[in-house]
Amino acid sequence: MTKKTSRGSLRGIIAALAALAALAAVPSAAQADKATCPKFTVEHDDTIGKLKLAKGAYTVKIRDDKKVTCAQTTKLLQQFLQDYDGKLGGGWVVKVKKVGFKNNRTGAFFRLTKGGGGGGGGGGSTPHSKCPGTFQVQNNDRIGDLRLPRGPYYTYQLNKESPSCQRITKLFAKFLQRPDGDLPDRWKVIAEQGKFVKRKGGQRIGFRVKPAS
Repeated sequence: MTKKTSRGSLRGIIAALAALAALAAVPSAAQADKATCPKFTVEHDDTIGKLKLAKGAYTVKIRDDKKVTCAQTTKLLQQFLQDYDGKLGGGWVVKVKKVGFKNNRTGAFFRLTKGGGGGGGGGGSTPHSKCPGTFQVQNNDRIGDLRLPRGPYYTYQLNKESPSCQRITKLFAKFLQRPDGDLPDRWKVIAEQGKFVKRKGGQRIGFRVKPAS
């Protein structure tokens, strides 16, 4: 009788310890988000890889402010929004379901939550305009080092002096006929950003493209 009771008690203690260990492995809400940064404004509907971000203000929350700061997240988001295919550098990867970004090298993590009321310290994507609709690339293609898998693409003007959206459509179609990347009329391709640029009147004009799906 004594042996049965001892074994039962031991099993109960082990089960309790296992439950405590499981709880310790799950971060609490306070552990998950240790800092809240000023709002970051996305100037227009945009994408970072498969992560779609609607135009508006976002609250930035950091899991560990010793690994990444608010100031760093602002610069990182500005950089990520310029990325072409969602393959981020420096160990960073997109976490679509969490609407966040994780650095697999350092363990840093921050996430975005849609919030109204205007922006705080974060300047969003650059002030170019998104063109209506999408451009369909019919086949897996390339323009120089810029690889363009078949499918729909968003196009964006870089600034007010850039070509119109109608003109961008014609230019994009024309550039697809130059797989070697040798573009006419002094146009150049920046593959890692999906941009096509040239100098006009002392400033850079052009457009960029991003996969729409």
